[in-house]
Amino acid sequence: MAADGREDLKEVREAFGDGSAVDCRVSETKGRILVAKSSFAVGELIYVEPPLHIIQEDEACPTYLRLEALASACGLKYAARWYWYALNCLTASDFDPEPPLPGCCIISEGLQRQLLLLCTPDEKASAVPALRSLLAELSGPVQAAEKVWKLLQVWKFNSFECGEDPVSSAVYFRTSFHSHDCNPNASWTANSKDLLELRARRCIDVGEEVTISYLSDEELFEATSERRYRLELSKELQQLPSLCPFDVQWEGDRQLASDAGGPGRDVVSDCTAPSPCTWSVERTAEVLQKEELLVRLYRQHSDSDLAVRLDLARRFASAAEQIFPRTDRFVPSDDLYGPNIYTVNKQYIMPVTVEAGKVSWALMRHPEGLDCDVFISHAWQEGVFEFLSKVLHSWPAGSRHVWCCMLANPQNLDISSFLQSPSNSPFAQALKASSCVLVVPNRHCSIYTRLWCGYEAYIAHEEGKVIFIARPSYSNHIGAALISATLVGLTGMLCGAFLLLRRCELHPIPLYAITTSAFISININHYRSRMLLNRLGAFTCGIVLLEWTTVNFDGAQGPSRIPGIILCVEQRLLILAALSFFLLLETDRVNAEARAWEAEQLRRGYQGSIAHATCSDAADSARILGEIGGKMEAVDYAIHVLLKAGMSSPTLREIARAGIDVEGAGNAVMAFPVVALVPLNLETLWSTYVDMAS
Repeated sequence: MAADGREDLKEVREAFGDGSAVDCRVSETKGRILVAKSSFAVGELIYVEPPLHIIQEDEACPTYLRLEALASACGLKYAARWYWYALNCLTASDFDPEPPLPGCCIISEGLQRQLLLLCTPDEKASAVPALRSLLAELSGPVQAAEKVWKLLQVWKFNSFECGEDPVSSAVYFRTSFHSHDCNPNASWTANSKDLLELRARRCIDVGEEVTISYLSDEELFEATSERRYRLELSKELQQLPSLCPFDVQWEGDRQLASDAGGPGRDVVSDCTAPSPCTWSVERTAEVLQKEELLVRLYRQHSDSDLAVRLDLARRFASAAEQIFPRTDRFVPSDDLYGPNIYTVNKQYIMPVTVEAGKVSWALMRHPEGLDCDVFISHAWQEGVFEFLSKVLHSWPAGSRHVWCCMLANPQNLDISSFLQSPSNSPFAQALKASSCVLVVPNRHCSIYTRLWCGYEAYIAHEEGKVIFIARPSYSNHIGAALISATLVGLTGMLCGAFLLLRRCELHPIPLYAITTSAFISININHYRSRMLLNRLGAFTCGIVLLEWTTVNFDGAQGPSRIPGIILCVEQRLLILAALSFFLLLETDRVNAEARAWEAEQLRRGYQGSIAHATCSDAADSARILGEIGGKMEAVDYAIHVLLKAGMSSPTLREIARAGIDVEGAGNAVMAFPVVALVPLNLETLWSTYVDMAS
């Protein structure tokens, strides 16, 4: 998504190089585009490109923290990270005479020039004065406000997220000039080295424009209104081709499509394409319309001969392959995410249940029906293995049955008549009958960008249901953290043995280190710092365990009469309790980091209110918003508590409204309870036994 205009075209071509497989040209309607310099077959590699620049977010940097605070307080147009990216693309001369901002990087003039070549001509000059005020608040380069604004546009409209811990984004030079198409002729993937590979999705001729999709494969399955909303939100694209390029007519029991005023043609016959490489259409809209007509024809012929239905199904599959060939590019060997729910539904649930009479999967398996204990709220974009691992690991105790829309609703039937009244829909009835709601996040977007999921939150709030966030098991991560901390503790013991042999005494310094590490680790939320502090505490405990000199406490009656060996055992039990405390703090850290990641998935794309959520059907949207009415703020607050506390219940919401901090209130910690209940209790029993024996 690069700039319009011809003034920089020569410079762009020079940056591409003579051996480039694509050429940059100017289109009267799109601005700068990329066209193929040679033909490409399906799947053929077009080019491989390294990132032009990569920037990481730094939540510990004072400048980044200040940006986040200003974004929240001043209502900036974009999120803080876009301003952070722009400030990390300035040169030394941009800051002169001011010093660089703390934590911000300085780049070369050449790199900055290439980034600026990607800038879209600024149509929002009114935003520059506000940016100057922001830079003044940061004590930054106010004189470079216009350049910062251009760089912000570059990152906002051209970057790809390429890392998660910490969050990082990359800008690619050539790739940024590709135009968007919901039916692109090329697709890109990024490998583990951040190299971007572009391959032909179908046959591309010499001189043909090479297009990509700005949306994910899962998002391409969404309705047009949702895709339009996503493009407007992320790329501020507002011009999409019409999705009704021709009118629909009926001729007996066959549905025909015609151009405006033109003769009708048999849409089903048009869809018998032999392969994606030989069949072409003028616009994606026409293909989408064909798919819709085929679905209606399939439903109309549902009582016809099996051969007729199979023929229609084959034609439908052929049309669908033309639209989005292999859009869900899951790896068959991947057992972490797997195919998304859209793919599972289309390729497994629907074919199986259609042979069972088009009933739902749940009714097919349990014709007598089951009680609903748990209601699952999800957005269909998660992988099926991801979905299962989260639901099974977070299964509420005492629950037996769950209601999940992909399995409970008949996927082969049109259930729109059941949705005319949201309060009487299957979703609402099942949620009211359940005891709690399990929200399943995904790595693509917040489920609360979907209006039906927002409506489920509304029903849960009205019915006083408890909402939980589903999380997978992180036992592997916890095990790795415990092994690392234990090895650090053993290293400390070796150091303690060395000090013992050299007759060096360090205490009370190690005791101060243990106490300080534990106190800071408990009270901060920076996970990397917590890990270092926990390992420092484990290392120090290892030193003290072997280097410790037994202390013989004097009582009121003079020196203690307890044998020295018993005092030695008692005091080392306390040191082992301290070591176990740091190991458990590591467990709590991993769990807290995982919970923060799941909450971040629920925040991704969510704008703080379900008023911004989308729905594929405008009529459904109007009915849902009408039913929620003036209770929108209460629903938004319930979601806010869920994101902050890790769960949402009527009691938690009341506590939060009273001004009490509920951060992490729904998340259990292990360190304090386990250390208090197990090692210290054992030490107390041992001391009691010794006292009685003496």
